Amino acid sequence: MTLLILSLSLFALMVLIVRHHLRLGHEIEQGNRPYKNEMLLEGGFGGGGYGGGHSHVWRVTRDPEAYAKGFVPAKVRKKT
Repeated sequence: MTLLILSLSLFALMVLIVRHHLRLGHEIEQGNRPYKNEMLLEGGFGGGGYGGGHSHVWRVTRDPEAYAKGFVPAKVRKKT
């Protein structure tokens, strides 16, 4: 009997958690997501053997004006 009560309470808790996450997920999708206008580029290499290697992730904007600003030298950017 106690096993049945424990199972039902656990099931009810799981249902409440799923409903809560679905509700939050719906609210997040309505607003602006972080990095919405960016692409993620992943690169790296395996060093072989144990350990070693390197990986990195770059964020590249999809906005043409912001992308072009990345090619302006730092000295020129500071003047404006």
